[in-house]
Amino acid sequence: MKKRLLLILGIAAFAFLAGGLFSGVLSGQGADLWNIGYPTRADMARGLGGWLSSQFCGLPLAAKAQSGLFYPLQSQFFFLNLPSAFNTAFLLHIIITGAGAALFAAELGLGFWPCLCAGLSFMLSGPVLWRISAGHLDVVSTLAWTGFIFLGVLRLYRAPSLFNGAVLALLGGLCALAGHMQYTYMIALSALCYALYLSLSAGWNKKFWCFALPAGAAAVGMASVLWGPMLEVLKYSPRAGAGEIFFGTFSMPPENIVQILFPDIMGNYFRGTYFGRWYPWESAIYCGAGTFLLACAAVRLKARETLFFSLAFIFAVFAAFGEYGPLLKPMGLLLPGFEYLRCPGRFGALAVFFASILSAYGLQAVMDMEDSARKIFLKRLCGWTALIAALFGLILFAAGLSGHALWKDALSAYFDLKLRLLLPLYSDALAVKLFAVSLRGWFIGCLWLALFCGAALWLGGRRYALSAGLAVVVMCELLFNGARYVVSFKPHTLALDEGAAKYLAAQPRPFRVLSPDIRPGVFTASGFESAEGYDSIRLADYQDYYNTSQGSADRLYLARFSGLNQLTAYLNPKYIVTRRDLAATPYLTQEYGGPGVKVYRWHNALERVFLACPAFAPDKERALAMLAASEPDRHPLAVLGENFVPSPLCGRGRVKITSYRPGRMEAEITAEDKSFAVFSESYFPGWKAYVNGRETSILKTNVFMQSVPVEAGSSSIVFVFEPVRLYQFGFLSAAALLLVLLILLRSFRR
Repeated sequence: MKKRLLLILGIAAFAFLAGGLFSGVLSGQGADLWNIGYPTRADMARGLGGWLSSQFCGLPLAAKAQSGLFYPLQSQFFFLNLPSAFNTAFLLHIIITGAGAALFAAELGLGFWPCLCAGLSFMLSGPVLWRISAGHLDVVSTLAWTGFIFLGVLRLYRAPSLFNGAVLALLGGLCALAGHMQYTYMIALSALCYALYLSLSAGWNKKFWCFALPAGAAAVGMASVLWGPMLEVLKYSPRAGAGEIFFGTFSMPPENIVQILFPDIMGNYFRGTYFGRWYPWESAIYCGAGTFLLACAAVRLKARETLFFSLAFIFAVFAAFGEYGPLLKPMGLLLPGFEYLRCPGRFGALAVFFASILSAYGLQAVMDMEDSARKIFLKRLCGWTALIAALFGLILFAAGLSGHALWKDALSAYFDLKLRLLLPLYSDALAVKLFAVSLRGWFIGCLWLALFCGAALWLGGRRYALSAGLAVVVMCELLFNGARYVVSFKPHTLALDEGAAKYLAAQPRPFRVLSPDIRPGVFTASGFESAEGYDSIRLADYQDYYNTSQGSADRLYLARFSGLNQLTAYLNPKYIVTRRDLAATPYLTQEYGGPGVKVYRWHNALERVFLACPAFAPDKERALAMLAASEPDRHPLAVLGENFVPSPLCGRGRVKITSYRPGRMEAEITAEDKSFAVFSESYFPGWKAYVNGRETSILKTNVFMQSVPVEAGSSSIVFVFEPVRLYQFGFLSAAALLLVLLILLRSFRR
């Protein structure tokens, strides 16, 4: 049975993604694919293992957990081109997602068709397919192991052994190494709750916990090479101390709950008609009409066996409400580490997983009923379904006629437009369009409800035909709506204009670029370094510096580049690449003008290493003010946290960078007087500096940079990043993995 399950799930996933699997285009079209996924893995393919200098003025690459740098199931990024590597990775993990749910259902004692229903319901659900559209490979890779981890917990409880404990540890390690911190946390939390439920409902099993706790520790150990450095960065990131304002972002709005049945009722993001709050993939909860109705049947017919999954579904939904619900504050207070996470709406993915398992129970329960009882139950189920669908339609139609918002609050459009539908409907063309979009989404959802109910009534008297028919209807519905989530494969590229790329490639390195209208990931994927970037994990000092330079006080997000000034000059942005026409000045000249992209040289930008006068600032705000008032092209400053006396005569000399690569910089300096050599790369533990071959203490300078003092005359300087903590965590991961593999090997030999 298990082989047939895997075969069918594999065929369904392959057929779904076959259109772009090896076609050289990318399956996802969301902004995060270009901003995070593609650039980070481009750096991986170039073999940058220590320091990521391509964004944010530097960050440890291993700290970007979303890269999944040490995750074994994305090794294809080292030998396939990036589009093919992404597409094959998505395909592989969709299959793993479905297989885990199906095999877990099989372990629960359910039949072939119910298990197939569970696998299809989870792998083709909104939380998974929306993530493909958004380009979130790390999310899909992490979610893929949910079913297998629950399977590992159940097997270990039923048969406590060293082998089953090692298998659970290996599964947990793979889930954590896949790279998404929050989903790993949520899956681990839900698996722990399941283990407690098993122990409390079926009897406390001490032997189980004797194996389960070490298995969890081994999984943490295996993932420490990825999570250790990232947690170290978290201490210096804007997330530290951000509180509820941070971990409450991207909560699932209550109105989104209707998307369980009607996925398009608020429009389709990738077709330009979505008008709900937040991004749809952050609060996706669609599982399909058939899946939901079967889950309801399970709660009605198998209340005892499905108690945990029913309660877990309800809890996950309320947790997904986040700031709109009652659970966010208690979870923030009671759960360690929860304050570093965000997007409570992501609990919706776990809700869909539990609904998928419930649907398998529901289909099994309907199959096991007597023919007469089954027919009566199905008629009642269809009647209630028609009533619910009609009620939604009446509410929708009444909202449209009255001109009020579809939900309690005015809906926020994608382009930051507040759409207050308080005027008569037909006086506003946009309101008419949104009403039509919602009505169409409701109508499509009702068609699938009707098809499911029609199949149930038609096949109600034939047990096996009913199970197969309902599973096929569930699959068809999910594939149809999934095709609406994952936009058709279209050629996409992150490459710059060919002429602009050639011009920049011919310029002496290092330098950084800035752009008001081109994503930073474009430069990273093309092999250039940007002073900007896009990632929720970055250094807070760098963000404060950059946002101040752009006139923004946002504590959660990095501002987009909007203008040049003294603060910007210290970041080494020699080139401005834009689609706009900029006014030429003596300090800003156009070097390349192509059909769509123009390259400007900014002559005021400082080199990556420059000589500067020391100055003292008591705090960050004063330091930023001093730098903003300085003259970087004439008298650059090195603002330190110690009481140095500024001297207008220092900072003169010549700097020649003799060698540069990410994580290592060598320069020859000739200073006319005692000065400070400032390296405009982010200050972070692990950097070492050598002046004339002698190790010298690095001083934190200019809020986020690093510097060393140099005497008058000639000096050679080397800055090198040595990620000692990465090596330590790597040793711990290797030891944990070796231990688990030895246990598995020994068990196989027996």
